[in-house]
Amino acid sequence: FTVLKEAGLRMASAPGTYDDSAFSVLCPSACRLKLAFDLGSKSFWPAPRVTSSVVRMERRRDPVAADDRAGFSAFVRALFSSRRKTLRNNLRASAPALGPSLGHGDGASLDTALVETFERLGIRADIRAEALRPEELAALFRALHGPIG
Repeated sequence: FTVLKEAGLRMASAPGTYDDSAFSVLCPSACRLKLAFDLGSKSFWPAPRVTSSVVRMERRRDPVAADDRAGFSAFVRALFSSRRKTLRNNLRASAPALGPSLGHGDGASLDTALVETFERLGIRADIRAEALRPEELAALFRALHGPIG
């Protein structure tokens, strides 16, 4: 399908790149993406002042967090809500909105649970969400929310 070039770059960006966002985690978590080619403004009438890209999307046979897409989507959006904050700080700020498994207890018990979960999964405590692949974020989601189903 055809999107603005900037949107296509966000959809297909790799973890840790400038264009990485919640959108660039959620798209590849459900589909395999490939930027096929760009379309110049002369390809349209009337000619826009932007470049478009054709993006090829194929549904993944093994979608990330297929058992709870809505919960995973909310989780990822929370992790990217403040790009300059670490994963831990975004989770602390979003805990009440992310459901009962993160919303209970005081800040100290939440911090302890987060640190233990990060250690178990091999995630640095000072990392930002954009440094992790969709599969790593799904593993964190499952670890913090317990079995999904």
